[in-house]
This record gives sequence, C-alpha cells and structure tokens, in this order.
Amino acid sequence: MTKINKIIKTIFLLFKKLSFINLILENDAVWKNYLVKNHTSKTSLPIIEINDLIPNFNGTLEVFSFLGGGSLPTDILLLKELSK
Repeated sequence: MTKINKIIKTIFLLFKKLSFINLILENDAVWKNYLVKNHTSKTSLPIIEINDLIPNFNGTLEVFSFLGGGSLPTDILLLKELSK
C-alpha cells in the first residue's frame, strides 16, 4: 500500500469514525510533544516528598476494597491525611 493510499484510507476512517480523533489527541506522545514544544523547561510534573507535604506522615487505611474505576489506595490515604 502506497503512502497516498494510506493517507486516503486514514482520512476516510476519520470521517467515518470521528471518535478516532479523540484517540489520537489523547495519546501520551501527543501531549509530551506539546509540553516539549510549549514548555521547554518542563517535560513532567514536579515531584515532592510526602514528608514535605505532610510532616510526620503515618497514615493507615482500616478497610479497603479496590474496585475497578475507583481511586487507588494511595490517593485515598493522601486525601485522608490532607483532610486532618
């Protein structure tokens, strides 16, 4: 298949299934290129130590059931400690 045929087929598929555009735009590589192009000094979010954010961090979760689509245990523990 030539490049021209691939381009034509791709355009046809994009018009047929517009949701494919979302898959392309949400791709991590697209966002990384955007960051590099528009924010050259930053390629990722800053990282901090948990003890800098919450001194004497010593949180525990009593009972936790991980169901798909929910928050991770680390997220719940962080929110629990921040709300004190």
